[in-house]
Amino acid sequence: MPNLQNKDQESARILSTDELADTYRKILGSSNCWVLFKNGTCIQPREKTEDVSSKAHELLAKYGPIQTETPASDFNIMSLTGIEGWIVTCGHPDIVNYISPRELGPNTTFGDGHTIELLSRLHRDSDTKNPIIIHVEDEEMIYTPRIK
Repeated sequence: MPNLQNKDQESARILSTDELADTYRKILGSSNCWVLFKNGTCIQPREKTEDVSSKAHELLAKYGPIQTETPASDFNIMSLTGIEGWIVTCGHPDIVNYISPRELGPNTTFGDGHTIELLSRLHRDSDTKNPIIIHVEDEEMIYTPRIK
């Protein structure tokens, strides 16, 4: 099981921006609009919008914070077909997190949904507190800002 203690502002992602973007592209398809944040939270606004990045920031600010006993604390873990790992949903259908098996300890399996859920919440909480967009895809463009 990964060590989830002493994680302050940011979670430690094992996957690179390119790996995360490629994985989300496989999951969501290349014709969909979506925004990827630094710690792996992906927002796929279902409502048409001219500025998908602003909409993603708005949704993350409103629905991203972890609040116990609210819809924001609800989750569902979904296994993926043809892709190793899991998608974890939250209380808003436009917000998901991908968890790679590489983020888990060598003896962790899907049966340990608690660890997968905690990692997902950690990543989403980190992105809520420090919302840095690392990749945007929409019908018109693909944009990966270069951040330090």
